[in-house]
Amino acid sequence: MREVLADDLIELPAIYRINLDIDDLFRCIDKEFSKTANYAKGHGSEFFWWMQEFHPDAYLFPVIRALGGTRQDLCVEAAPAVLMNLPYYLQYLHWRIEATGGSLDNILQTKLYIMLRSAEVVALLRVLSILHISICVPTRWLAGKSHELKEYNFGYYDMGKALDLMETAFESIINDGSLIYDEDFMMNSIFAEISDTVDPFREYLQYMWVKKSGYTVAGPRDEKVLPVDELRAALFYPSRADIMQTDDLCTELGVVSAMAFLKEFRDTTKATHNYLSSIDGRYSLKTISNETRKAGLGKEASNSTSESDFASAKQAVKDYGTLRLDSAAACGQTRTNDDFGRCHDLLINISKKDGMNAQRGTLFNLREELIRSLFYAAKKGAPRLRKRHDNALNILNQAKLNKLKDQQLVNAEQAVEKNIVAMNYYDIGVSERRWKSAREATTVYNQLRSETARKKAVKEQIMIRRLGFGWEDCAHAWSCGDHTYSSRELLIFLKETVLPIERKRG
Repeated sequence: MREVLADDLIELPAIYRINLDIDDLFRCIDKEFSKTANYAKGHGSEFFWWMQEFHPDAYLFPVIRALGGTRQDLCVEAAPAVLMNLPYYLQYLHWRIEATGGSLDNILQTKLYIMLRSAEVVALLRVLSILHISICVPTRWLAGKSHELKEYNFGYYDMGKALDLMETAFESIINDGSLIYDEDFMMNSIFAEISDTVDPFREYLQYMWVKKSGYTVAGPRDEKVLPVDELRAALFYPSRADIMQTDDLCTELGVVSAMAFLKEFRDTTKATHNYLSSIDGRYSLKTISNETRKAGLGKEASNSTSESDFASAKQAVKDYGTLRLDSAAACGQTRTNDDFGRCHDLLINISKKDGMNAQRGTLFNLREELIRSLFYAAKKGAPRLRKRHDNALNILNQAKLNKLKDQQLVNAEQAVEKNIVAMNYYDIGVSERRWKSAREATTVYNQLRSETARKKAVKEQIMIRRLGFGWEDCAHAWSCGDHTYSSRELLIFLKETVLPIERKRG
């Protein structure tokens, strides 16, 4: 996409900071249009008021946590919301132009107004949205629920089957890029082999694609909308002109994205390739025994448990500021274990049905005297635990510091060697060995008989200026691909480029 729009991007004023980093676009959208972004130059509250005033019956897709840090799935998860809300974004920005007398308020609004009218950006949003609902959503559910699917003979190692199915699908897309917007292929065929045997997976997809509902901007009413159903229609059977015109470009992007996925799948430096049958991955269904596969039944296929602890600790540090790291980590752990759970779900109407069998946390299932002794032991042992944590942290910091020191010594040694080489060329440069004119260069060159001697001499003259004098614009490669530059080619560069630069600089 950057290659396609390279000329256009150059012509756009740099002040608007326009680029094709899709994560950046989503964060700008969140800043400008989300009520909860709390961005000083954004207009989220005003935009929501405008939607209630002019489009009360519309469903506004939420841009989920675009400003919540770096997440790998952000580039696909936010795409459906931006694509479906795009007409409202542009109408609102145009309304502000009229309301403010023909101009937008700030750089952020101008940037979005330019980017959201681009057919290429719409095509990219369409492809990313398709990948989200057809690939990302099913894969995330399988990874998060694999430990609950033992009775359906699906477990940890069966995620390799999902990977194999995706590989087959992407190979088909490479052969025919138009499959990327073929609904039957993308939504029904890719994971059919799994959904036919795993009932909860099939029920989940049915709920997501057909039954999941939401409220319009006006709020709760008797009738709900089916946002995902509307999204599928817009992606595969578009009626909007801006989406309809993207078929050809989506075909190309489909091929590019499929190639990128396959490259990632087969990258031997990443763990994913171990589960791919086509390259005999050591954990793939093709390689492992049936006993090993069965041993993976009931096991989790994601690191959500550990990640949730990190997320809770990070949130605690963010909320309380001066909280110690060990205390923040404890917050996450107790939250994951529900140690202090009070069955709050039973107090929320919408959750009552799911929380009827809820149990109180571990703490509240203990006798009162045990609770008192637990807190007494915790307070008494706290200083010792804090000291152990601080010691461990000091060991970690010292190891990081030692690593930086070692690297500093290596860099210093390399710098010394470079300086010695540069000083040597400088000494040659201020001596009679430096060729000072094109005539002198030609004369000395012709006196040398062999190609080796000529090339060595010309290289030395170039290096005098490049390293000895520090002139970076006098650099020249000794080869390019399969071609090795001859002494004659280097001499021409010396006479036509290097020596004129030297004359200008005195």
